[in-house]
Amino acid sequence: SEDVTIVMTPAEDSDLDFGTIVANATAADPSGPTAPSTVPAQVIVSTDAILDDSVQLGATDGVDATVVVGPVSESNSAQDVSLGISATAISPEGQTDGAPIDASETLSASVTLNGLPAGASIAFGAAYTGSATIPATGGAITGFADAADLAAAIASLEIQNIPAGFDGTITGTISTSATDTATGGVDVECDPNNNDDSDSQAFTLTITPGVEPPTVTSNIVGGELCIDEDGSGTVIFTATVAPGTDDVITQVQLTGLVASQTYVINGTTVSGVTSYNVDFTDGDPSEDVTIVMTPAEDSDLDFGTIVANATAADPSGPTAPSTVPAQVIVST
Repeated sequence: SEDVTIVMTPAEDSDLDFGTIVANATAADPSGPTAPSTVPAQVIVSTDAILDDSVQLGATDGVDATVVVGPVSESNSAQDVSLGISATAISPEGQTDGAPIDASETLSASVTLNGLPAGASIAFGAAYTGSATIPATGGAITGFADAADLAAAIASLEIQNIPAGFDGTITGTISTSATDTATGGVDVECDPNNNDDSDSQAFTLTITPGVEPPTVTSNIVGGELCIDEDGSGTVIFTATVAPGTDDVITQVQLTGLVASQTYVINGTTVSGVTSYNVDFTDGDPSEDVTIVMTPAEDSDLDFGTIVANATAADPSGPTAPSTVPAQVIVST
């Protein structure tokens, strides 16, 4: 009895089969005659293609809970926000040869976005130094060197240049897919379940509404107005929202009025009060309050120290008062 031992080791990253090996034997009698085997033995030797490299998103190689980013406060200047996606280069089938990606393997990734405001983009953060690229409004990530490079690119993803004044929700999904394509032709796949891997990670980024204190100014240089007896005078207070916001002026509050005097405020005659509110509903970032004062004939009764405060509101709801009022001392 004799053994023939055949050891077969595929070339690195090769799934080329070793063929159908047929063994016949010859026996001989010590006196000379020989005889072949009548039933050969054969073994079909296949090399199984196994996926080496992929990218895992999140804590598991599968669908994870949505990543919630924020909430982040609305800004009065453009801002960048990191998505904080976890991405790791893996060998899903436990292969250890690692990079570079096999020639027979494909690795891809893409990002879909919803609610991206005009002017904003998705991009890789400054810490990423690899070769990957991504369209500004989402799509396929291309140009990466290997799974580790792709993972680093995904982990650095940011929503950049979110416009000043924007509040709302931006959502999206990041997907990765890896496939070993060397499974066809004459090759035989021993296990058809170790050639593919995919993962996805959803995220939501919330920018909460914010409002900045408005400013109030007057047209009276130095803050003092003197009205001649039998004359008239006009004070104009201007309320303006902070630059770079989507805020609007909703009200200007006047205090310090003299109850015994008469004022014409934005065309409305007002008397008998020491305070008065002017409301605005047209949604403008700047509003004027015009006060016309005409002393009674032969009267030098002063019109008081008029103080103006303003309120700004974000279209989504929050409000903020001015922190520094404007005031004008009106003497007759």
